[in-house]
Amino acid sequence: MTLDGRPPRVVCVFTGQGGQWARMGAGLLAKSESCRSVLETLDARLARLPDPPSWSLMVELERDESSSRINQA
Repeated sequence: MTLDGRPPRVVCVFTGQGGQWARMGAGLLAKSESCRSVLETLDARLARLPDPPSWSLMVELERDESSSRINQA
């Protein structure tokens, strides 16, 4: 809920500037427990959405270039 009690509304989504690549965060994910913990929390929250994504942040970050969907909006 917003501060005035109304449900939040998404106005726009910025998909980035194209500076990302497949497996970009895989090393950090493997070496940082705090990074892994944050992403696990985010994955859990995404899974609870009324229309959850069919993908997982953790899985997507570990995909290789041939199967990565990182450049898809």
